[in-house]
Amino acid sequence: MIKVLDIAANLLASLENGTLSEDEALHYFMDNQRLLRSNIEQAYAKYGEEDLAWVVRRVFPEIIGKRELILSNQRRLTEIKDQVSEKVVSVYGSVPEVVIVPCVGLFVASGWASKEGGHHVFIALEFPHRNMDIILAHEVAHAVSQDTWDTVLDGFYREGHAAYVSSVLFPGHGDEEYLFMSKELYHKCLEWMEANREKILKDSVEPLKVLNRHHKFYFTTGYSPDYPNIGYVIGYHYVKHLNRKHSLPELLDFGLKKKEKETEFEEFINDADSFTKGS
Repeated sequence: MIKVLDIAANLLASLENGTLSEDEALHYFMDNQRLLRSNIEQAYAKYGEEDLAWVVRRVFPEIIGKRELILSNQRRLTEIKDQVSEKVVSVYGSVPEVVIVPCVGLFVASGWASKEGGHHVFIALEFPHRNMDIILAHEVAHAVSQDTWDTVLDGFYREGHAAYVSSVLFPGHGDEEYLFMSKELYHKCLEWMEANREKILKDSVEPLKVLNRHHKFYFTTGYSPDYPNIGYVIGYHYVKHLNRKHSLPELLDFGLKKKEKETEFEEFINDADSFTKGS
């Protein structure tokens, strides 16, 4: 079951009628600090200042400047959420309650999921969302799946599962669109993957910590300029491989099955057609 928690209604109303003030924006972030904790912490890291008032002051002109985008994203999200809910139920039947939280963030993440205090999916309205259906399905897939975050393989599975599920729920786009990258970058990533199968397999068992060298290379954009988020591409094709043997409902908790995950990943890497089969 998918619900909506509308924490930004007053802020959006003021933005629409042209009366939004910096003080009102600050109160919005202060009132929702618990829910928006991840976004606020990322903003502190990005801007190098752990003062919420300072950060809001910095981004406030951008919020005003993105007025039309923010409001149009809110309208689009309202239109698409029921479609996503219907498709999720058609594939999985009963799923844990997922709460969609449309929000204005601090220009550090376009969407994220949290399982703290329930299954919450956050969509930051200040970012362009060319395919709102894809990003919402991606984040809902994160919210309903069970996985871990200990090794690089865990990262491949987590991000690959969300990207692949969005491709099943909303087919018809190019693979690169489910991975939020250009077609040119996508094919560049495939070429690197083809040439580095042994390295990928070796790296897959390495520890994964935020901003360690493996996280930077496989799962970031700013720290991996040549192949940003290539781990998403690896994971996407890995989960596509898994779906030939396992149904989507079966894959909801496959991320917890360490041995099976490793065995299947080695088979996937050694499959000569693993990066193109089913595309």
